Amino acid sequence: MNKRDIILNSIIKEYLKSQLPVSSNELKMKLELNMAASTIRVYFKQLSDEGSITKLHMSGGRIPTQETLKSYWRKKLSPNRRMKFYNTDRIKEAIREHNIYCMIRFYEKSYLKEVINADERYLVLVFGTGEIALKYNKKIEMFLKSFIEYEINDIYKIASQVGLTELAWKLKTVLIDQNTLKEGYMFLLETGKELANDEFYNYYTDPLIFDDLNHQLYFEKIVPEGLMALNQKAQIEEKKANIFCIGHLQNDFESFFDQITIKE
Repeated sequence: MNKRDIILNSIIKEYLKSQLPVSSNELKMKLELNMAASTIRVYFKQLSDEGSITKLHMSGGRIPTQETLKSYWRKKLSPNRRMKFYNTDRIKEAIREHNIYCMIRFYEKSYLKEVINADERYLVLVFGTGEIALKYNKKIEMFLKSFIEYEINDIYKIASQVGLTELAWKLKTVLIDQNTLKEGYMFLLETGKELANDEFYNYYTDPLIFDDLNHQLYFEKIVPEGLMALNQKAQIEEKKANIFCIGHLQNDFESFFDQITIKE
């Protein structure tokens, strides 16, 4: 990198670490850059003039702009590359430490294998990963038998569309939610309150959000201004998964992923 990029990268890293504005003197002392203080000040002014960093207060400290942070995260994170994580407890701890929210859905397709009529009292739906029971209804029995070998998510969507609310609810709460891990609820509650958005919490805690997402970074559309989300391919304890995270642009996602990818 040239000097300009070295200094900008150093400002970003220090800001993500401290969450405080960074001055030219602090940068030289903390990072021991092999540059004269006057040279660092020149680049601070250049970066300010071009809009890469900005001043919040009257002090000499600067912070990266939102566009600078977006560009930084595009270079640093690779959502389409499957990352290996080794310990769910460590993931939970890192989520709390970095004040973000994450939802992990383990990628295990489950197909309807059998529909059992239990003395015309219950219908037992046998999936590859579990079972659910419904009150008996002949029409529903015939309906479900036509979906043998269908995947659970597809049956859920169809049930929702045709108004089979009990079936849809049980599919989601019993079989879909049990393959989902969530952590960081406080971030959602606090941020939703700040945004005066009553649906903020519900939207990001619904495991079916994964069906509508690509493996990529999101700075708009599904996230409000100033926030960032990513849907990351993952492998956790030998199981394939997707991990969806959302936080502020200034949350140190790089440190978060470094922390949870270390193998003990």
